[in-house]
Amino acid sequence: MFETFENNTVREKAEDEYSKKVIASLEAHDSEKELAEELISRLVLLEKESKFNEDSRKIERGMENVLDLLEERHADRYPQLRFSKEQKADAKIAAILHDIGKSGPVEATPAEQEAIVKIFALEKPQNPDSLVMEIIPEIFGDDKVEDIGRLLKNCGIDEKTTMRQFWDKHAYWTHDILEKYPQGLAKRARIIAASHHIDHGINPYGLPESEIPMAANIIGTLEDYVETLERRALIALDQYEASVRRGSLSHEEALGWVRKNLAKFEKDELMNLLLDAIDELGKRQEIFTQKKSTANKFEDMSAQQEKPDKQIEEADEKQRRKERRMVLASELSYVQEAWRFPGIDPDSYAKLKAEEEELLGFCTPIDELIRRFENEGMKVVIVPWKNNKGHNIHVLPFGSDDIENDSIPPEKLQITEFLHEDFKEFILLSRG
Repeated sequence: MFETFENNTVREKAEDEYSKKVIASLEAHDSEKELAEELISRLVLLEKESKFNEDSRKIERGMENVLDLLEERHADRYPQLRFSKEQKADAKIAAILHDIGKSGPVEATPAEQEAIVKIFALEKPQNPDSLVMEIIPEIFGDDKVEDIGRLLKNCGIDEKTTMRQFWDKHAYWTHDILEKYPQGLAKRARIIAASHHIDHGINPYGLPESEIPMAANIIGTLEDYVETLERRALIALDQYEASVRRGSLSHEEALGWVRKNLAKFEKDELMNLLLDAIDELGKRQEIFTQKKSTANKFEDMSAQQEKPDKQIEEADEKQRRKERRMVLASELSYVQEAWRFPGIDPDSYAKLKAEEEELLGFCTPIDELIRRFENEGMKVVIVPWKNNKGHNIHVLPFGSDDIENDSIPPEKLQITEFLHEDFKEFILLSRG
């Protein structure tokens, strides 16, 4: 028998700000169905220790907006895209719950769940091949290594588990949690929630391989077209939201990255309709906006702390960009071969030329430096400050170590098609 919260009981137990946010977001669905208390408690933990619920609420709003736009644009041609209230509700609750597996396996204790969430919540990018156990001191402190290691081993994470293997587990854990506590959730909602990384071969429900990807012109021939479309919507929106928030990309950059990442779906009509809808909404900056007709208590509560929250978010975002830039610089500097020189941004070239006249004789002339870059290629060099509290990052001709005379600020570089994606992101982050 499942322990469940009825709506009135939920309100009574929601005493802290994290619980109130979770309950308010669930009440927005106007559902009379009950969810298992285990699901609620895990969502509260995620709310307290991470930004995953915040991301999921954005994706939920994106799901509603995308499905509404698809219906508006294509329902006359494809009557199947007239979504029922239940179909939309299933897709939205799936968006809310899709990352619940980041709280750990279904049998995890509260202490184990908290440890798992804190590792997933680490914003600093990690090498996918690095070992989970190696980052325990960074998150929990040296004195907690043994205790946290023991908790992780109880969850199937051992000394050989890489970060990539760890990340990939959460969709399977979502599946296990939702299958053990299914009350109030339609089967289709559970499938959508746990299948959001199916494009990477993570397929907890063992969906037929023939569906991944499907042939073109699929609408009208697929029996479970709505479920399939909503699965794809969650895949695309999850990746888009992550690239905008964690990658700090513009709409165009984020959508380009998602299209490239989902190249296996390029002939999939469902996915193409979805990406076109995301593009249209993104250009209007309406992907994650809350519809007035569905405004709810969650928004009312959030409005009370909107200003301080916004200031905190801006500070957090600035720090994330700074850390991401440093990680990219480190990775680019490790490469032992020369990077192809993309040229200097025209506006930056004019400024560098003007500065050169003022510093004549004290630095390498910019045109001579460009010729060296074109002949030798370039490299990234990181120089720590003397107090070890920061770094300067330089771009030099591959054969030079003369930072004082031969370096170019990375933000001055031009972004071209041939440039590696990591280098493009590094330049964009350097421009601030």
